[in-house]
Amino acid sequence: MVAANCRNSFPDLKLALVVGICGGVPFYDKEMQEIILGDVTVSEDFVQYDVGRRYSDKFEIRESAWSVTGRPPPEPRGLINKLKSPVYRRRTQEKTCLHLQTLREELGSEAELPVAPVVHFGYIVRADQVMKSGEHRDNIVRETGAIAFEMEDAGPQEQNVADYAAATAAAYAKALLQEW
Repeated sequence: MVAANCRNSFPDLKLALVVGICGGVPFYDKEMQEIILGDVTVSEDFVQYDVGRRYSDKFEIRESAWSVTGRPPPEPRGLINKLKSPVYRRRTQEKTCLHLQTLREELGSEAELPVAPVVHFGYIVRADQVMKSGEHRDNIVRETGAIAFEMEDAGPQEQNVADYAAATAAAYAKALLQEW
């Protein structure tokens, strides 16, 4: 919620990026779009899936963050719409790959990029708990249309996997800022 409240402290702020790693939803829509390690998810909105109302027969997730904090300013919405276009998708993908290549060269890594990262746009859901149940995850995806899960404390992770995902996220953020 710190990022959501930045506008209170910095009223002239036009763009804030929260860059990190999250758990992707393997297949997230009717076309069976697949998110794989190293892909990038861009949140158009987020849902706090462990906040809502408990009824005797169900749990009702609170609506999206923007329904609580208000719509984001037009500049970020315009940027997201621009980034979704085929021309900008290709440009940011190419720039992301170039930034990753530069990182590999600076680190002296001989590892090759397995595939170019694909960018996915949609809801990211978050909670203060780790998602371990595929069935529960799939139910939340059906309810919210989520493409990824941000978890407050994901616990121990395989360091090489986390490093690769973080590097890809940072490279895309740099490409995005070049389009801003």
